[in-house]
Amino acid sequence: MYLRGLLFVGVALMAACDSVDNAESDAPTLCLNRFQACVNPVLNAAVASGGGCASSSCHGIGGSGGNFRIENPATFSSFLSAVGMTTPGSPGSSRLLTHPTTGTGHTGGTYSRFEDTNDTCYQDVAAWISTVVSDPNDVVCGSGAPACFTVDPANSCQ
Repeated sequence: MYLRGLLFVGVALMAACDSVDNAESDAPTLCLNRFQACVNPVLNAAVASGGGCASSSCHGIGGSGGNFRIENPATFSSFLSAVGMTTPGSPGSSRLLTHPTTGTGHTGGTYSRFEDTNDTCYQDVAAWISTVVSDPNDVVCGSGAPACFTVDPANSCQ
């Protein structure tokens, strides 16, 4: 009896693990190539007050910018970190846009990366957040995606 009960518990646990794994793989995400082409350059571009978000004193390697980390060139870990700062499909409620637009909740000080929601760089990041996919390499992330604005890393997006 004990062995049969243990076997039942083991089978139940395996079934539960399968359902959790499937749920995680179907979680909404965003486009990797669009992040690399459009979003990471925005995060790395200089701003009027100095370096970009990825500077070593902020969210770059060795920076003190909390859990949000970005690198140049873009890495998969930078992509995952940026996705973690979003609400896929909802740019207006994504911390990746609200923090650097209003400075609200940005513990690094009142810092405005974007002038407002009409800023071209804001629009690039918002377009990326709006395209929700189940696979970061989905075909919709390629040729069908709208082109991003050109960012000169030496200048502010503003």
